[in-house]
Amino acid sequence: DDNDQTYYNLDTKKFKSLKEVYKYIERQSLKTIVGFLNTKGGTLVIGVNEKDNIKKVVGIERDNYKSSEQYERHLIQQISNRIGTKFASDFISIKTNIVQGNSVCIIDCEPYIPSGTQIPALLDDEKCYRRTGPRTDEVKQGRPFAKFVAERKGDIGTLSRNN
Repeated sequence: DDNDQTYYNLDTKKFKSLKEVYKYIERQSLKTIVGFLNTKGGTLVIGVNEKDNIKKVVGIERDNYKSSEQYERHLIQQISNRIGTKFASDFISIKTNIVQGNSVCIIDCEPYIPSGTQIPALLDDEKCYRRTGPRTDEVKQGRPFAKFVAERKGDIGTLSRNN
């Protein structure tokens, strides 16, 4: 800009440092994982840029981890700390594959249906998300959250009848 400040643009957001960009992408990824856990499950692929329905493999190498194993360990640690260890071990699997010469991280999430006194998956013990088509939407506190919990508990019977 006019003050010699460098900015990084991502989507419609402006960041002052690459560190801010990485934190933003990490938070968006964790929100998506919570959304997958709280709906029908899903797969998140990190290292692919999508713009105007065109996908380009960019890889995870630019995140400056020494190895894909170190990247996976960091990701598992973030999931354990910010979503929960039970989710990291029982509902999520992570692997790294080489695609078009670049490493991509593939995160498979199984659906989590709370039972008894359990609650849906939360990010940082406070935010609940659900997937709505290709979007990840926050489930607001109060009545919307109570309704969401009741709906998810109702899914237990549906899943049992279908298996």
